Amino acid sequence: MGIAIEDDSHLDKQEYQSLSEFRRWCLDNFLSLSEHGLYCKCYGSASDNLHIPMPTRAISGDFILPMEKVLNRLKSEFGLARLMLYEYKFAKRDNDIEDDACYAELYDNELLGTNIEKLRTAFRVCFGILDKIGNAVALLFDLQSKNNKGKVRHSSFHTFWELENEDRLQKFEAYDNEGLIGLYSIAYDLNHKLEGELSFYKQWRNALEHSFVFVYENEKPESTEVSTYYEEPVFISESEFIESAEHVLQLTRSAIFSFVFAVRIKAEKEALNNIPDILIQNKFLEQKKYT
Repeated sequence: MGIAIEDDSHLDKQEYQSLSEFRRWCLDNFLSLSEHGLYCKCYGSASDNLHIPMPTRAISGDFILPMEKVLNRLKSEFGLARLMLYEYKFAKRDNDIEDDACYAELYDNELLGTNIEKLRTAFRVCFGILDKIGNAVALLFDLQSKNNKGKVRHSSFHTFWELENEDRLQKFEAYDNEGLIGLYSIAYDLNHKLEGELSFYKQWRNALEHSFVFVYENEKPESTEVSTYYEEPVFISESEFIESAEHVLQLTRSAIFSFVFAVRIKAEKEALNNIPDILIQNKFLEQKKYT
């Protein structure tokens, strides 16, 4: 006769229902930065409490706190991008704070105003986060590119790897780091030269930043004198852009997790060779929430 084990799944459901509507949306759409939230939606995933150190695993390295500083910045910017997407999709607009700009009616169905700018900004912010990850990883793993004068070049997340260079490839492989492999996989997908399947997202980002992206509602506008004036303008329907923005946020969230895992794996390997300087999370890292 087997031992009866009480099914406490209903408790997880109760805890999930007690979370805010926004937090439940984050968990349901894979947009939380909670390690517990990867597999459970209870109280343990109620906040973005992802950190590099863990209470149960020994780590060592003078790079841990600087990389935690990077993670703080990634969390902050990701939280803003996620909130702007949520507000665009669901939040009620405050009638007292309406966009008071008047726009020329050009009959091209383009969406304009502060509300759509939230969506456009959320999309753009993600690529800034990815580039910050690229710069941190390049520094940490000695993969920084230098110009002819030996000065370090800015690292774009999707291109700095240059693993076609045999020396860099050997260095990359020598690290034997799953988190690093995960980051490269994401970067590969975004790389146009490598024909990455998601490289069009990076092209959209560049157009949003430097050229013109027309987000339209309902039917795609026919070519007009205004749109043909710009070289290769990008036209995206509102529904496609919302879906794509959510996908890019999920991709960015995966990159943040992979970054944390990459640093953690490096720190765990150093701990094996540096026992006296081992750090445990609850001995040195306090958590703080800003309101």
